[in-house]
Amino acid sequence: MPRIFISYRRADSITITGRIYDRLVAEYSDRNVFKDVDDIPLGADFRRVLDEEVGSCDVLLVIIGPQWLTLEENGQRRLDNPDDFVRIEVEAGLNRNDVLVIPVLVKGAGMPSSADLPPTMRELAYRNGAVVRDDPDFHRDMNRLIKQINEYMKARPKKAVSRPPAVAIQSRPQTPPSKRPSPRRRGANPLAYLSVLGIVAVIVMAILLVLYGNNGNNASSASKPTAFDGDSATSAPQDDGSDDMIFPLGEPIPIGVLLTSEDESETDDILQGIDLALAEHPIEVDGETIEVRWENADSVCDTVAVEENIFALLEMGVVGFIGPTCNATCQRAAEILHDVNGLMISPTCDAAELSFLGTTSFYRTIPSMADVGWLLAKMFLEDMEFTDVIVIHGDTQRSIDVMSAFADSFREKGGTIYTALALPDSPDTDFTEVVQTIQESGVDAVYFTGTLESAVALADTMWDVDAQLVLHGDYAPEEFIELAGEFAEDVYFVGIAPPDSDEFQDWVNRFSSVTGEEPNQLTALYAYDAATILLNAVKDVAYLEEGTIHIPRADFQAYVASYSDTTVSGAIDCSLGGNCAFLNLVILHYQANELNIVAQRDDNSDE
Repeated sequence: MPRIFISYRRADSITITGRIYDRLVAEYSDRNVFKDVDDIPLGADFRRVLDEEVGSCDVLLVIIGPQWLTLEENGQRRLDNPDDFVRIEVEAGLNRNDVLVIPVLVKGAGMPSSADLPPTMRELAYRNGAVVRDDPDFHRDMNRLIKQINEYMKARPKKAVSRPPAVAIQSRPQTPPSKRPSPRRRGANPLAYLSVLGIVAVIVMAILLVLYGNNGNNASSASKPTAFDGDSATSAPQDDGSDDMIFPLGEPIPIGVLLTSEDESETDDILQGIDLALAEHPIEVDGETIEVRWENADSVCDTVAVEENIFALLEMGVVGFIGPTCNATCQRAAEILHDVNGLMISPTCDAAELSFLGTTSFYRTIPSMADVGWLLAKMFLEDMEFTDVIVIHGDTQRSIDVMSAFADSFREKGGTIYTALALPDSPDTDFTEVVQTIQESGVDAVYFTGTLESAVALADTMWDVDAQLVLHGDYAPEEFIELAGEFAEDVYFVGIAPPDSDEFQDWVNRFSSVTGEEPNQLTALYAYDAATILLNAVKDVAYLEEGTIHIPRADFQAYVASYSDTTVSGAIDCSLGGNCAFLNLVILHYQANELNIVAQRDDNSDE
């Protein structure tokens, strides 16, 4: 059970802090939640008690309202007084390595910048925060905050290992995409809810492989960091003793790209999405055009090779990272970059636990599986009117993530999970006993998150069962329909849909005009968003001085941490625990040879 300390200002947020406290007490009991107004004994030394309580807590919630930063006392801003109790509390939490410090923004407050905080509190500006709004959003926001706390307690960050030797990297200059050779055509990936087809391969491969290398053009070859062409590389940034990242004017600023996917089409989408963002977001600082290029390191899903590639790219002075592209390497990369004050934005890592690492380095533009599960539970109850459900999940972590989030949220909203079954992902799985349980239970629906082959076997066995079968997996509905044949009739499918907007279609058209084909996956859009955030950060904070480009590291990180904008993807907001993505979820129904959307929601809906 976590011990939670709530730091707040009475004049700024006393009412909503009281609600937050009551909600946490209901979850963890009053023995584990500390709030000064209730828990400090009469006559006790506030300073000593606060220091002891913060020193013993697992989580520090810093409640930030509209006046938290500016409130004054005797003509002086309170935060500028070293004896200010809020300052003492926050400093005590930030000085501990084993505490999760979460800024909680209330009453419409924004995240303070590092420049607005005393030097001893500036790290707070880089901590991923949560937003807790008034009704009707209060309980939804608190559920997310509580889940974040619980997951953090289950999986605390590992200690960083000693730095491994760097390896060579592939360098790629930024060239206008329209000048690149025409890409080869790929077969379609028929996702009914994506409505985009095809992909293009445009990866520039290395000329010399080192350490892990074997020559070849296959992006899924294991552990093959590629050779770095020193003639085309960006020089490592200069060091003037400040916290600025400094680059010679006239040389490109590098962004690191960590490719760890075994899916070649996904890799193509990522690189082309980044290229399109580079072409569409030119940077001009003080009248000078600043060029940005990406530097690619490919190690597939291998944490050791990713460590080596990160340090090699850091030696080159990359301002930030896009990727990695698998969940295991994302966690390790986040831990490393947290220790060196770096940051990463992943377009593909969707594991729920990545929201709860307790680092200041991790962001993502793909929706979290936890958010998918939460929104899907709402759709089951309110759109589909499923109140009693059996959940069956496979043995992959992704399957477990979305099932767990769904089940917790479904129960919380008043639904009944008759049973949750874990089955191996095997085409030979015998579902006879499972189907007998389904028939006896009388549930409305069966929610299944296993593999395609297992889904076909389950549909076959459930052919004459009244409960609705709802499938959620890494396959297209058409793939299931083709394999299942007549057993696909009346089956439902869950999927993340692209934005239903003219802006998205315009983006697809621009992508197609540059590459020759439409993107094969939403991954291209997520990579485009990640690159756009980093490019906007450079544009916002960079300045010129004596023939050099200066990018203040603290301001760069604070910009990303507070990034909020309406983009092609929808409402992007990186202040919510590093989960920047906008989620648009659909449920499709196959009946009479037609696949139609029967429910659709996004995670910003007030419905």
